[in-house]
Parts: sequence; C-alpha cells; structure tokens
Amino acid sequence: MAVKSTLLHPFGVAKVKLDNFSFLWWGRSWSQLWSQPLIFLEDAVLLLLSLGGLVLLAKNTAQQCTWPLILMSVAAGFFVLANIALFTFLHFEWRFSLPLRCGGFFLILWVLSLSKRLEHRRLDGRDTREVQLIDRAGP
Repeated sequence: MAVKSTLLHPFGVAKVKLDNFSFLWWGRSWSQLWSQPLIFLEDAVLLLLSLGGLVLLAKNTAQQCTWPLILMSVAAGFFVLANIALFTFLHFEWRFSLPLRCGGFFLILWVLSLSKRLEHRRLDGRDTREVQLIDRAGP
C-alpha cells in the first residue's frame, strides 16, 4: 500500500514525509523539539556531522581518487540510498533511523582516518616528487 501511494501521489507522500522529518530524526514533533532545545541541539549536531562526512568524503574522493576512497564513497552512497528507499516506501519511525544516525556519526571519523592514512602513505615514498619538494624547502 505504501508503494502504491508513493507511485500514485509521489509529491503528496514526499510532502508528508518532509513535514514529519522531525519524527524520523528526533522522534518528536517540531513543537516538542522547541520546548526541549538540548535534544534538538544534540541531534542537529549529529545531522551536521553526517552531512559534513558525506561532503568531506566527496571532496576527498574528487581530489585524490584512490581506490579506498572510491570504495568508501560507493559504500556510503549505497547505505544512504538504501535508507532513503526504506523511509520512502516502508517505515518512517525514529528507531529505523538509528543505523543511519550511527553510520553518519562514524562516517566523518572514518573519512578523516582514511584521508590521514592515505596522506601518510603518499608522503612515505609513493609520491616521491612531493617528498623531494618538501625536503628542498627544509626547516
């Protein structure tokens, strides 16, 4: 029934889901969130970290274009798309957003860690031209 209503009235379903986004991410209505600002702030920071992780991953992948970053981008993309499909067609409750919230929290840490490891690997001799330039500059 959810798939049928989404196919017959996609904009109406999207409007209802976006109007009720607070129930998906925070588990509360907008009016409840404004009366509990700490809960709003906590999950707003988590949402910004998740979006920041996706932006940083896309930026690093575009700049470095290494296989680990490409694979991480594909995995993160499929994870986000799978959750969007889940929320679009099936469930729309706070508990079903927990994997997305957890993945979003750790995504920025994984991206920063992988970027740092790739940078160290590059400077340890794989990109010798840049290492030579750094050595020539000296202390």
